[in-house]
Order: sequence, then structure tokens, then C-alpha cells
Amino acid sequence: MDEEEKTVKRKNVLKIVFSVLALVLLIITYVSLKNINEKKENEEKTAEEILSIPAENVEKISFSLDEQTVTFEKQDDKWIYADDKNFPVDEEKLQETVDGLESITSDKELKDVDDLSEYGLKDNSGRKIEIYTTEGEKRTIQIGDMNTTTQSYYAIIDDIKDTVYMIESSFVSLYDGKLYDYAEAGTFPVISSNEIDEIQVKKSDSSYTLKISSEVSSGWMIETENVNEEADSSAASQAATSINSLSYLDFIDYNCEDYSKYGLENPEAEILVKYHQEVELKEEDSESDDEETKIENKEILLKIGNKEDNNYYVCVDGSREIYTMSNDSLENLLGKTVSDYWNLKVNYYSITDLKSMSVEHGGVKDVLSIEKKTDEDGEGEELYYVNGEEAEEDSFKNFFNGVVNISAKERLEETYQADGDPEWKFIFENEDAREEVSYYIFDENFYVAVKDNGTSYLINKLDVTNLDNLLKVLKNGGDGGEEQ
Repeated sequence: MDEEEKTVKRKNVLKIVFSVLALVLLIITYVSLKNINEKKENEEKTAEEILSIPAENVEKISFSLDEQTVTFEKQDDKWIYADDKNFPVDEEKLQETVDGLESITSDKELKDVDDLSEYGLKDNSGRKIEIYTTEGEKRTIQIGDMNTTTQSYYAIIDDIKDTVYMIESSFVSLYDGKLYDYAEAGTFPVISSNEIDEIQVKKSDSSYTLKISSEVSSGWMIETENVNEEADSSAASQAATSINSLSYLDFIDYNCEDYSKYGLENPEAEILVKYHQEVELKEEDSESDDEETKIENKEILLKIGNKEDNNYYVCVDGSREIYTMSNDSLENLLGKTVSDYWNLKVNYYSITDLKSMSVEHGGVKDVLSIEKKTDEDGEGEELYYVNGEEAEEDSFKNFFNGVVNISAKERLEETYQADGDPEWKFIFENEDAREEVSYYIFDENFYVAVKDNGTSYLINKLDVTNLDNLLKVLKNGGDGGEEQ
């Protein structure tokens, strides 16, 4: 056999092989298409309504919540929880659930189903919704597994087991959750920051009280058993903002009979808020036609119990309702100690309150004073003096502000015990009080300021260094030359 005949023979063999392969592919394609068509015939796209129950016809409904069956009944146009007629049913929430029965649709219908277990529906498994109507009818919807591709749920209607429907997850979600998701929860009162007069935080360690005060520049006082002083304005305002942001998370129990279950018989902590709000007057309480509102003083005591899943059990004093609150919102109050509210301004004086201020520095003592004079017309003016000599107003104020605007880096826990004499010493006097503050060198970077009551502050040296020059300018009449 020559080479040409061999080549022709190989080509013929290849043609036969390719023909057989093509035939096999055609058979596979035919079988696949046949199966798909059969499946499509079995899963008809209906997109049709499979159940419709007018909401006004529903008088009772039962379904599963958190592995328990709950039943709600309509009595005197109100929904009640069958197991506890005092349960505070959320009428709006339950009505939304019932309204979902008005039109239940399915986009796929599986006929001639033999094995319900494939769909999570065998032997009454899955969730069951039972609806009782005013016409004496009982309808059931049994919900099985979710189809992860379509996000729809398999379901059967009225225990007809050979037909499975695929229904939307939006309908199924109406019957999800816990019993207390269907309860009408209370709300923690909304208290604006500017309505708060006092915040008391009581806990096993480091209890404290913040009070509004018009007598201090920050507007707040911080109090404990041993402390009563001006609070830091920013820290106190943050505490008030934290009160404003408090809100309930989950409704746990509407009628608690055992507070110890939640750690509320002997609470871990308590927060008392005293506040005022403008309220509308009742017509009989109004003394005039123009009087419509009044300011009413209020208070609320929040008890804080056990912590679970990063939330606290809470209740308001005098209430049996138990809720949860987030750890984050409460920690802004419970996680603080009195030291977090310390005012780091060493001196709180306003120049309008000052009568005199003595300054000791470098072995020299100077006395600054202010004299208020009023002329025949009642017009007043202020005169500024250094050691009895009239001083230039701007340089006087610059030095005074330089002293009283010093803020500490931190406040020391204990009174600083100095070894030598202070570098600076200031004595402030007004009509009602006298305060002494001494500045000692601590190290190359810091001074320690010690008040006559022992309170001690760590001060950056740079905040004090400029006082020397400001004092020289003041004593020189404001031109910065040599001292007089």
C-alpha cells in the first residue's frame, strides 16, 4: 500500500470517528433538553395568587415565633395575645402581619411532588401559619426551606401535599422574630442636653454627680462625697449628650415579677436625671388666655442590671417593664470617674470678679488691683493699678488673662509636696473669697501648680514662661522697655 492510499484511509477513519462523536453529542443534547422541558412542565411559572384572605375576615391567627406557637385573637376590634390578655400587643405590627394575607402569590408551582422532605415540608416540619376567619373557615400555610438561588420559600397550602409553591421571602418575614417583636414597647424619654439640671451616677466604685451651676464659668459642678468643684465644661456637656442619646433596644418583659433574673433587684448601677421641660397647659390649669405652656420639673431613675451580649438589662424605677440598652451608650456615663470631669483650668477667675491679685516672682511682690468708679451721671469706669500706680489697661488684662488661661496637662491624684520656694505665687481676692496658687519647678518641662486646698496640677513650662515678659510690660507702662 503506497503512502497516498494510507493517507486516504486515515482520513476516512477520522471522518467516521467525528461522525460518531457528533451523534453522541446530539443524543446528549436531546436528552438534556428533554429533561429541562419536563422540569419546566413540572415547575410551571404561575405568578398567580394562591391564597387571599381579607384582613377584616381574620379573627384569629397562630404561627411560630422563636420555636413556640403564638396565637392572637381579635376581640372588640383589638388584637390580644391568647395566652396573656394583658400582653401589650403592637396593633400596627400585627395588622401588618394580617394584611399580608390579602394576596399571597407564587411564581413557581411544583406539581406531583412525592417527597416533601426535599423542601423541608415533611411531617409538618417547618413553620405553620393557621388562620381562622369570621366565616368559620380555617386555612393553613406551611413554610419549608428557602431556595438559596431564588431566595423564595417552599410552602404548601391547606395540607395539600402534592403541590408545592414558591412564595416570596417578604411574606415569610412577616412571621419572623420573637414574641416581643409583636409587643408595643415603651420609649425612654427624649431629654435635650439643655434641659438637664443634674446627673447622678451611682455605682459600686466612683459615684459622682454633675449639677448645672450659674456660679462657675463652665456652667457645671462635679460632686462626690469629698469633692465639690467646677467641672470641665466639655466633659460635662458630653455626659449630657449621652443622656440625650439613651434609648431602648429590645423589649424583654412587660410585667417583670423577678427582678433578680436581670440583676435589677440590687442594680449594678443607677443613673438619676433631673431635668425640666416645657409642657402644654390643660385648659383648666391656664390662668390666662395667653398662657399655653409651663416649665415642669421632672426626674427619671434608670436602674442598670446584668450585662449580656454587650447590652445591659435596664428598667425605670417604679416600672415592671424590662428592656436592654447598649453598652456603648451607657459606658459614656458608667465608665467615667470623677477625675474625668476635673476642670484642668488652674484658676477660674473672671476679671469682672477680681478685687486684687498679688504676684510673687523672683523675690519681688507686686499687687494688681481694680477700682470701679462711677461719675455723677451713673456712668462707670474701671481703673487698673500695679502697686498703687495706675496701669495701662491692655497690658494689665494681657497679664491677667495669661495667668487665668493656663490649663493643666493633668491633675495629680495627691497633693504635691514641694521641697523649696515656689517660682511663682498668685493670691486672688474678690469680695467673697481668697485663693492662693503656687507654681513649683517639677522638671525641665513642667511646673506643678498647687492651690491652697492642696489640689495639684501638672503645667507645661511653655504656658508659664511668657508670664515673665507680660509682667515686665505691665510694670513698664505697656511699652516693653526696662522696668520702672
